[in-house]
Amino acid sequence: MQGLLPLRQALSLLLECELRLPPGRSSLLRRALARENRILYSEDVRSANRFAALLAFAAAVALIPAAGRPRIACADEWELGRATYLSRCARCHGEDGSDTTYPEIRPLEGIGRRLSREQIRARLHSKAAGPKLVLIRGETFTAEEVEALISYVAEL
Repeated sequence: MQGLLPLRQALSLLLECELRLPPGRSSLLRRALARENRILYSEDVRSANRFAALLAFAAAVALIPAAGRPRIACADEWELGRATYLSRCARCHGEDGSDTTYPEIRPLEGIGRRLSREQIRARLHSKAAGPKLVLIRGETFTAEEVEALISYVAEL
């Protein structure tokens, strides 16, 4: 039973740290941790061993990047990307990237499965506005906003 504690701490850190887990994986870990709290008081060692295997599997699944892409490094980055997208991009591309109102604008939905981060970056930049600012389709963004926007758009 002592082997569960480090794994439990690792899973808790996964949920509490600044990693943004792909959809569905976060809830799997939360359910696993809730179940562990009940098993820690159980005398059934076989159940505890099965649960330890389940936790190890859940941790492994959570660490696998979706579709071979690197995971967003930080929840704050994702939130900044989302806020930037909604305030500056959604008016033409739609809130979920699937808007087809303007025929000359292609939907962004699924772009992260079709293009790498570098390809997305190349399509965003129209010209540089200086070392700290980038001009994207007439909008000026900081380098941090650009990276956050790329991370967010890649997940649409």
